[in-house]
Amino acid sequence: MQINLDDIVKLRPEVENLIPIELSKYKEDDNVQEDKLLALSVYDNIDNLERGWLPTPEHIAKVIVASQKNVQFRDFLMGLHTERDTALVGAYLEVIGGTAKKQEVVPVITVLSTYNFITGDKANAVDLVKKVLEITPDYSLARLLDRIFNVMSPEDLATMAGDLHPKVKKTLELTQE
Repeated sequence: MQINLDDIVKLRPEVENLIPIELSKYKEDDNVQEDKLLALSVYDNIDNLERGWLPTPEHIAKVIVASQKNVQFRDFLMGLHTERDTALVGAYLEVIGGTAKKQEVVPVITVLSTYNFITGDKANAVDLVKKVLEITPDYSLARLLDRIFNVMSPEDLATMAGDLHPKVKKTLELTQE
């Protein structure tokens, strides 16, 4: 898997144009089916990224909006390491996070920090959380991670996110349990 930064940068204008459109279509109280389909497409896009194919601007914009509007969707992204290669999920999140203004991708960048931490890159994880807190000082997940990164091991965080993942998937109606 080789990701070309120039290819990601080329997606940015279209993604930034699509975000307001996706925001206007997002129904916070009635988006379960759309979020379920989007979550399922995340698996395909991660698999495609391994083949060298970037997600479409439409997919990226939908992931950005869903992660802003639905904590369960954001937490679904955080637990994907239990189902896909951790480095590959991290690369997917880097693609998503690199295609829009930082204030729009705060949830995605925060989740990316957990992948950096889990893979042993604590310095980058801490740096990402600090940047998120500069943009959005009250972002609760970033504030929590800012404390967790100093007291929890990467293995413990991976286990915690992994334990939460089946519950999140059930909420998104991805499992029958």
